[in-house]
Order: sequence, then structure tokens, then C-alpha cells
Amino acid sequence: MDKLKNKTAYHEAGHAIIAFYHRLKLGSISIIEDPDKDSRGKVQFRQFGTDEFHLEALIDSILAGRAVELKLLGDKAQNGWIFSDLNKAIDAALIIHDKFYKDRSDDGFGNVEYVDHLNQIKNQILEDDNDYLWDLESNANMFYDDHGQHIEELVNREHIWNCIVHLANILIDKKVMNQDELIEVIQSIWK
Repeated sequence: MDKLKNKTAYHEAGHAIIAFYHRLKLGSISIIEDPDKDSRGKVQFRQFGTDEFHLEALIDSILAGRAVELKLLGDKAQNGWIFSDLNKAIDAALIIHDKFYKDRSDDGFGNVEYVDHLNQIKNQILEDDNDYLWDLESNANMFYDDHGQHIEELVNREHIWNCIVHLANILIDKKVMNQDELIEVIQSIWK
């Protein structure tokens, strides 16, 4: 079995199961590599609300792939998530700030230093310059540390982890599932 496909299947299953947990509407799931988009897999969301709850649930779902990799690989987990998942999570965090916290200066999403930090990470991602790679990895890990503990707690729940494992194993065989197949599989294992 290809180790990269295995890791990708678990990563994508993590996104999908946490999205399902938060009742986000899922589309398809794939572990087919797309070199043009520098992607090894993808979960598509049909739609999600733009209220704070749904945006935070989206961040959870995005970061779940990283949490699954850390559970599987520990310190050997790589930072490949930086250029795709992190970018999407930061976009959602910036929307939360702009919509709900822009006029507040409290901790978290309203904190000006926090928002500046998010924009710095976004700029580093866009630069795609190896000179910034170590700093970008450090900043990415800080963002994950700020948001990831909750996700790791979810992923480590026995029922959720079993669902991730089951979906990943099916995905390894099927490679792609459309929306109906994905929902049917998740509902059958969620019981």
C-alpha cells in the first residue's frame, strides 16, 4: 500500500468526519493527486454558513487533517498542510475577525496583533519563497497551537477516531466518493 495515499486518505477522512460532526454540508472526497493545485486530496464542502459558528466549524474541519496526521505520525508529521489547509483556515479566521470582532480589541479573533500575525502568515504563503519556509513553518505551528487543541480532543475521541479510520480505509480502496456515497458511508459508520 502506498504510504502517501494512506496518509492522504486519513487526512481527508479527518476533514470529512469533523465537518460531519459540526453538521457542515459535504460534497465529494478524493485522494487523487492534482499537481496543478499542489493537492494530494480534497474534500469539497457544498456550502456553509457565514455566521461565527459555521466559520469556526470550518476552521475545525480544515485543521482536522493536521490533527489526524499528528495522531498517526507524531513528530514525523510534515508541514505540507501549510500551503493549502492553513491558507483556507486563515481566510476563515480573517472573515470571523472582520465580521464579528473588528471593533473589539480583546483576546483571540479581535486582537490586532493576532490579525497582523494572520496577515503575515498569508503573505509568507503567497511569497512561496524558501527563505521564509522556516519562519512560515514556525508561524503555521503557532496558528495550529492556538486552534488545534480542541481539534485534537475531537479526533482522539474513540468514536470519532474509529469513524476516521473506517472512512480512510474505504477511501483508500475507492479513491473518490461523490456526495451521496460520502454521506451514506459516514452515516453508516456514525451510528
